[in-house]
Amino acid sequence: MRDWLPRQARRRARVSERVLSSLELFGYQRVELPLFEYADVLERGFGNPEEAVCFVEPETGKLAALRSDVTPQIARLVSTRHPDGPWPVRLSYQASVLRRRRERARLDQQLLQVGFELVGASPQQSADLEVLEAATSALVATGLTEFTVDLAHAQIVGALVDPLGPRARAEALECLALKDQTELRRVGTRAGLTGRALDALVALPELHGGADVWPRAARALGGTAAEGPMRSLEGVWQAAVRAELAPHFVLDLGETREFYYYTGVMFHLLAEGPGEPLGSGGRYDTLFERFELPCPAAGFAFHISNMCWALDSQGKQAPGRGRVLLTAAAGNAELAALLGPLQKQLRARQVPCAAGPEPHQSDAYALHWDYTHVLELSAAGARLRAVALEAAAENASAGEATELLLDGTDVGKLAQVVAGHLGVLEES
Repeated sequence: MRDWLPRQARRRARVSERVLSSLELFGYQRVELPLFEYADVLERGFGNPEEAVCFVEPETGKLAALRSDVTPQIARLVSTRHPDGPWPVRLSYQASVLRRRRERARLDQQLLQVGFELVGASPQQSADLEVLEAATSALVATGLTEFTVDLAHAQIVGALVDPLGPRARAEALECLALKDQTELRRVGTRAGLTGRALDALVALPELHGGADVWPRAARALGGTAAEGPMRSLEGVWQAAVRAELAPHFVLDLGETREFYYYTGVMFHLLAEGPGEPLGSGGRYDTLFERFELPCPAAGFAFHISNMCWALDSQGKQAPGRGRVLLTAAAGNAELAALLGPLQKQLRARQVPCAAGPEPHQSDAYALHWDYTHVLELSAAGARLRAVALEAAAENASAGEATELLLDGTDVGKLAQVVAGHLGVLEES
């Protein structure tokens, strides 16, 4: 868990807002959910209670927890507030989740997510494509142009390992995660698998890549329990590629990450930088059965910190607003009196601004607090200059060497010119 300083917090907020605005275009309406949830709700949502921070709620004596997943809360909300539809239900959210992660030390345990859920939609392939299109469109809306969709299907692995006993199943999943075919064959043989079923299981670690996977998958999985899920995934793949929903697609038919959570198509969005997915999602049709509302469902959740990391790696700065620091020549009461009216005029034009210290200290102050411009009032007029700081790259006009000399007495005209220079449109 960590603090986020102004520049970082501003960056995360802008990325989140762009994702939510994009989801709204697809009909997803935002809901807000409590930070705490009863533990039984999270457990019904495939949650692991060991990953949650739990406590006894004093008034009821029930076990409560800081949420580690939002999807079970959505399931609770829909099953209690909209049990009869009408369908489909489209909801989005922004929320922090807390996970007691035990991987590399740099990973945050408090994660900011923006996600969405599509509940009760059919047919299945159309719903899967809607979720995929909504997710990739939101990613593009943040400015990311280079990313990869990693597609898989939970039931390809599930169909081949579910017949095994608990111990053999766990060993097979570990081999699949390591892509160890030799040990995978030993595990399958010891568990009693033979013929096509054994060969299909052993082939899974090789079935990853691009379009060339499909002929190999047809040969390896044809006639087995995994053929149906494989054909379902192929249909989604072909439709997504035809629609050009992403610049790059990859397949992994032996994917085991989170396959216990999903029941159908599942996918991750990947990009250079974070070394982790930018988000993950897919189909989880059995979740709502746990809340006594059997219906199909699919969704996706973005990891906002990883998205910011990827944007930085690609040199993509989210379009930001200029921030102006106002200062006046020391000892000039007449100029100092203009600062208040000038701030009101600038704010009326949607320009963030504040009064700062005297001119000889203004640049250092602006640099520390991420102002993109300094507007200095003097006897010679008003001078607007861009501040040479890293944060100035967030604004299209910042970093320029140009200095504007303006009439400093007409605050309305001055504010209009400054707003125009910063690219702010005055509201009618």
